Amino acid sequence: MMKLFHAWGSCSLASLIALEEAGADYELVIMSTKTGDQRRPEYLAVNPKGRVPALITPQSVPAARHASIPNVICEAARIGTPVIASRMSGNLGMLGRDYPAYYPVADHAALARLLAQAKHDAAFYRRLQKALRARRALFAPAAERRALLGVVRELLP
Repeated sequence: MMKLFHAWGSCSLASLIALEEAGADYELVIMSTKTGDQRRPEYLAVNPKGRVPALITPQSVPAARHASIPNVICEAARIGTPVIASRMSGNLGMLGRDYPAYYPVADHAALARLLAQAKHDAAFYRRLQKALRARRALFAPAAERRALLGVVRELLP
């Protein structure tokens, strides 16, 4: 079972809506950022940056805001699991500008619509799988290593 750490007024609402729309089996942990729940040692063990949300999956891999979202996208692409992502520069760079499942940042209703479409529309789901397969090689460890070395070489004198 997954575990979502959620705080009202944070961007964790999108994750909560996504889990609900998907009918996922999860435990909801309500936190208060006003009282500093995100700075408590037990939460910092889950997300050392102390940011909300964090999602612990059955594989015990915490998916926390910012730091691991690219990892989640990379892993999903490698195994062929479609991704629904907000239209922001990092996602556009990883998934490509023409990826068919973007929603406007913080538009929870659009996110819910895309989740429902992916769940109920087999043709749309196949389109997402095909789009990820087309970019899959970009996320292979060797490709990531080459890209990182290229960036480092550009930065070195």
